[in-house]
Amino acid sequence: LPFLIEKHKVHGIIVAIGDNFVRGKVSNKIKNICPEIKFISAVHPKTAIAKNVEIGEGTVIVAGVVANSKAKIGKACIINTSASIGHDVTVENYASVGPGARIAGGCRIGEGTAVGIGSVVREKINIGAGTIIGASSTIIKDIKDRQVAYGSPAKIIRERKEGEPYLK
Repeated sequence: LPFLIEKHKVHGIIVAIGDNFVRGKVSNKIKNICPEIKFISAVHPKTAIAKNVEIGEGTVIVAGVVANSKAKIGKACIINTSASIGHDVTVENYASVGPGARIAGGCRIGEGTAVGIGSVVREKINIGAGTIIGASSTIIKDIKDRQVAYGSPAKIIRERKEGEPYLK
């Protein structure tokens, strides 16, 4: 891998895999094989990102996203079309926020968690690692690690196994 990177003058990479768990696993494997590789972030020019937002390496932020003051977006995350990240929100590594999702201020979205399209997360909510929030859900209370939850208000449907595919 290091030879190919130098040969092809690779300046940086993004791991473009939709499944959060797999994206994390592949990113970590690449970093172990080739520690000098640089993961770059891609932020669409048609976003509104506050100046003090932290964006981790390898993260993709697409058109229409709004990220407010003091938000922290981890490495290798996907923040999709027209999502809104409130002030003081933490989106941990390898998480994804679906198109049109709204996350209010002070929330924490756990590592590898997927917040589905059009979902709404009320202020100061903690969603655990490896959790899946179904489309158009309304989250009004904390959700633990590795859960599947959906509805309005969202209900816990079942537990997930680590690495279980969520796009079946």
